[in-house]
Amino acid sequence: MDTSSYFYDLCYPTSQTLLLAIIGLLLWINRRHKTGIAFLAAGLLWLVACATPVSTTWLTGSLERQYPPRDAATYPKVDAIVVIGGDSPLSEQQDWSDEEGPMATTRVGFGYLLYKAGKAPIILLSGGSGGAQRMAAMLEQQGVPPSALRIEGRSSNTYENALYSSHMLADEKLRRILLVTSPMHMPRAIASFRKQGLEVIPASARTSPAAKPLLATDKWWPQRAVLWLNHHILHEYIGLAVYVLSGRA
Repeated sequence: MDTSSYFYDLCYPTSQTLLLAIIGLLLWINRRHKTGIAFLAAGLLWLVACATPVSTTWLTGSLERQYPPRDAATYPKVDAIVVIGGDSPLSEQQDWSDEEGPMATTRVGFGYLLYKAGKAPIILLSGGSGGAQRMAAMLEQQGVPPSALRIEGRSSNTYENALYSSHMLADEKLRRILLVTSPMHMPRAIASFRKQGLEVIPASARTSPAAKPLLATDKWWPQRAVLWLNHHILHEYIGLAVYVLSGRA
C-alpha cells in the first residue's frame, strides 16, 4: 500500500477527533489532567467546527479562489489539453457547447470547450479504472476525432496522473499544457504536474452548484452532510502537504 494512504485516513474529521481524544485519554491516565482535558475539548470543538457549514464555505473558498474558472476563449494556445478524471459527468444529452451549462462544470466538458475554442490540437485524458476511456468515448460522440485524443489509463492518484501523462507528452515533445480539473483539486494537481517539468496553465472547470453544501438551515448549525463534505476538502489540504513532503509536488 502507498504509505501516503495512511495520511489520507486523517482526512476524516472523525479520525482527527478520535486521535485527539486518544491523546487526551493517555495524558489523563498519566495524570496530566489539565492537558488531557484540553485535548478532549479540542477534539470535540474540531468535530463541531467541521460539521458547521461556515467552515466548509471558508475551506472550499481558500482552495477555489487560487485558480478561479474562466471562459474557454480567454486561455492561450498550448501544445495539449490535459483532463484529469475523477468527477461524475452529467448526461451526454446536455448541451456541450454552453459555457454556462451543466457540462461546463465537468472536467471533460470544459476540456471539450477548450478544444472547440482551438486552444490545442490534442486532448490527453488521464484516469484509471476506465475513466479515461469513458471520457474519450464521450468526446468522440461530440465529434472530436480519435486522432486528437491520447489516453492515459493507468493512474490511480494525482501523482500518477502527472507522472504518466508527462511521459506521454514527452514522447511527442509536448510541454506546454492547459490542465483541466476542479477548482478545489487544482492546487495539488498543478503542483504535481509542474514537478514533472511541464509548463502548466491551470484551466479550472466551473463549480457545480450541486457541489456546494446544502445550507437548508442556519450556516452556524452543525450538519452531518457538511461533515462528509469537509472530509473531501481536508483531503486536498492534507494531500498537498503529503505530496510536498514526499517530493511529489
